[in-house]
Amino acid sequence: MNDIRDTLIEICEDIVEENNKILDQEEYKNTGISNHIFSEKSVQMKIGFELINKLKLDNKLQFERKIFNEKLQKKDYLDIFLFHKGKKIGIELKFKTKGIRVTKKVGKNKYIEDKIETQKRKEKFQYHFSNQGAETNGHHSFFWDLHRLNDFINKKEIELGYQIFITNDPSYW
Repeated sequence: MNDIRDTLIEICEDIVEENNKILDQEEYKNTGISNHIFSEKSVQMKIGFELINKLKLDNKLQFERKIFNEKLQKKDYLDIFLFHKGKKIGIELKFKTKGIRVTKKVGKNKYIEDKIETQKRKEKFQYHFSNQGAETNGHHSFFWDLHRLNDFINKKEIELGYQIFITNDPSYW
């Protein structure tokens, strides 16, 4: 199923590339539309629709697939569930962002935010990423999703699982 893997890599590379571009002022001027993606839900939609188009999936893709967890007696969800070449495939994703923040040194090991320079950079790049923080929770939820994918495979809910993590926050690297 390398075509799924390769297609997912291509889609994610496109998302990252678009998010790293400075907003094209002329193309998007006065539209309220941006070439940037700012939320996990938007990434989920972008990946899903690109998979539908590139793999000709028709109606064989579902967002937020509900699967009942007998052991925990609760509902679990897959971000993206699809049926391709006779295989049930689950995709989990994380999209964690760090907002733009310019700091200046005010002591030996002390930095504070330079609000004026931060605002200038935000205006220049037209970036409005939220600073999500909580890296330990982000790390934990990534591994929990990975565990759930493996559990879904063991229970034959899916046959293949993919985990995607897109971030601009170096604390996750």
